Amino acid sequence: MKNILYTRDFKENIKEDVNVILSPQYYWIKKIDIPVKNRREAKKIAKNIFDLKQDEYYFDAVKIGNDYYAVAIRKDLNINIDKKYIKSVRIAQTELDEFECINLPNGFSLKKVEGMFFCFPGHSDNGVCLYNVLEKISLSDYTFNIFNTLNIDVKNFIKIMTVLIFIFISLIIRNVTYFTENQKILKKFEYLKSYGLPLNNYQLNAVLKDYETKYNKIINTKKVLSYINRIPLRPGEYIKEFVLDKNKITLTIHTNKKRDDFLSHKFKIIKSSFDKSHHIYKVVLDVK
Repeated sequence: MKNILYTRDFKENIKEDVNVILSPQYYWIKKIDIPVKNRREAKKIAKNIFDLKQDEYYFDAVKIGNDYYAVAIRKDLNINIDKKYIKSVRIAQTELDEFECINLPNGFSLKKVEGMFFCFPGHSDNGVCLYNVLEKISLSDYTFNIFNTLNIDVKNFIKIMTVLIFIFISLIIRNVTYFTENQKILKKFEYLKSYGLPLNNYQLNAVLKDYETKYNKIINTKKVLSYINRIPLRPGEYIKEFVLDKNKITLTIHTNKKRDDFLSHKFKIIKSSFDKSHHIYKVVLDVK
């Protein structure tokens, strides 16, 4: 997928999926000087680092080296690229940090001052060409969901939600049915007991065991769905297909990598495959 550096004079007509790297012209960044334990804690205090209107900015935090940095990006930022082609939004500080100076095609350059990138007019003799940089960089895990949307296939999303809603309703009905039938059984045996009739413990235990098995299956199905819902998908990644067949689930995911490590913590993987060229990961899980 193509990487681009988005500057104020960016005029390229984009008609393909891209990772957008914002130049320092589009974000604020400050080092967090107070001790923080992790990124989650850093994100909570990021909004207090800047003297900005909190309802107008998206706040986040990143870790570069051993230090955490607060980041602020305007919520109404207008990127002149069709949003359907934007697969991720990133910042120059995290994606280009290994370079000290980068010459831009517009006659400007990105240079570090005390470790932070700034835009300057003119090229530098020791600067590297932007195009060479964009072709060889390895992107970080830091993306910024400034549009507050997920890039998903709407038709497939509707299908999956319909299936999940149907399963959820079925679980509710089964739970109600289990409770109702159990109450009927108890009333029946209370009736027999009130007349001093003998009770067959073997039959009673068999009935209760049967309903216990059905109830445990319902609970297990709910746990399976809950775990699958926690698959750590990034922007641009989504579940294309979800098929539940008895004790097996078949998942098809549009993603940039296999998810065996995450799923194998909970399920036995029967088989899996990854089509790198089309970003398709397919796996069959044993959920007994």
